[in-house]
Amino acid sequence: MMSPGERIAYPVQGRKPRLSAVLSLFIPDITGIWSLVLIKRPIYEGFHSEQIAFPGGKHEEGDISLIHTALRETTEEIGLNVSVEVLGALTDIYIPPSNYLVTPFVAIAKERQPWYPNSSEVDQVIEMPINQLLDEQIVSQGSFITGFKKEVMAPYFALNDYKIWGATAMMLSELKWILKEGISK
Repeated sequence: MMSPGERIAYPVQGRKPRLSAVLSLFIPDITGIWSLVLIKRPIYEGFHSEQIAFPGGKHEEGDISLIHTALRETTEEIGLNVSVEVLGALTDIYIPPSNYLVTPFVAIAKERQPWYPNSSEVDQVIEMPINQLLDEQIVSQGSFITGFKKEVMAPYFALNDYKIWGATAMMLSELKWILKEGISK
């Protein structure tokens, strides 16, 4: 869907992937139009510095499920404090540089809330209107540096001044496909 055309295979070398989960959260704006919540990671020494992502993170021992992980991490990262309805999950995706196997969950919140980003994990909360996600003009192609310090040409979603690529773009692409399928029926 949105993976780089010349994808490079990196051996896992016996490493057991670390489980993690993210939340693709839809919220209504003040006019009732739905938006998708994304975050911009801060600058830090790590593979995902300054990247646009869904809120979420690694599974911890006390988490009763990966859904719990996604909700807990979203609460920690952006201060989620409204009830949400989890609709289902997208396809798991493995991220070689950080060795995470990510399960993306899709949820809706029926009401808005102010965001309280945790500055150590989130630089900014971004709301992507659903009409922008569904717009075919939003997808482009560009050059990126991977977590392995390799340059790749990859598709990305152009949202205002942001380029959403990699695993997040793949998740967005699957979500976009599901939404378009649902609209066409």
